[in-house]
Amino acid sequence: MFLVSFLWLSSFLLYLMSAVQGFGAAILWTAQGTYLTLNSDSSTMSRNTGVFWMISNMSMLLGNAFVYYALHDKDDFDESTRKFIYTVLIAVSVFGTSLFLLLRSPVSSEGTVNERVETISFIQQIKNTKSLFLTKDMRLLNVSFFFTGLHLSFYASVYSSSIGFTKRMGSNSKQLVALSGLFIGIGEILGGLIFSILGQKTFDNNIISKGLSHSAVIALGFIVNISAYGLIFINLPDDSPFGDTTAKSFIDPNQYL
Repeated sequence: MFLVSFLWLSSFLLYLMSAVQGFGAAILWTAQGTYLTLNSDSSTMSRNTGVFWMISNMSMLLGNAFVYYALHDKDDFDESTRKFIYTVLIAVSVFGTSLFLLLRSPVSSEGTVNERVETISFIQQIKNTKSLFLTKDMRLLNVSFFFTGLHLSFYASVYSSSIGFTKRMGSNSKQLVALSGLFIGIGEILGGLIFSILGQKTFDNNIISKGLSHSAVIALGFIVNISAYGLIFINLPDDSPFGDTTAKSFIDPNQYL
């Protein structure tokens, strides 16, 4: 529904569909986490999570490659190009969503279908969520969740817009928006692959290999994030998120950086 709003440009429709997308994303991510947990155990959770993340982010790689070539040699995002791109993306989204109907029932590590748990009332679920939210572990996790939300908002909207508005990037700055998304997708796929390989536990001849701990993976991700934010800070002008600009930051904006 969010993509449909771009076929008929309207501020009201955009904000409304953004709210719908946020509501749907909350349900979708919660559901996929639950489904992934039900189909994994302690020895496969890291591997399965990494593989899921890697596959899910292939959409950024393929989608941005499509947009990049659709905008090839174009200085402006005209109406016909906009409708063509979003019509294709809507069709792909509908097809992908329909695949949820083919998901199998969760299977345990012994190969048996998991039994359905007792249904809990909506009010009781709210109470359980409140109790979980107030625990010490969740209060600590909320800090990282808050950062994750800011990080997602930045690279999904602010960063790409800043690149498109920075005229010192070259005459093809609009096309670089799709190219940046493509490289973000590559980075997330590699991150998922590394997490899947280095974070998994293996069992061979009764010898347990634990791989990297979660703390080591998080520390590695933190270092990469801070390094990327530092490079963005020195590369993009301060006013680049707000409109076209020819200003420079600490260095002359570099499209390769």
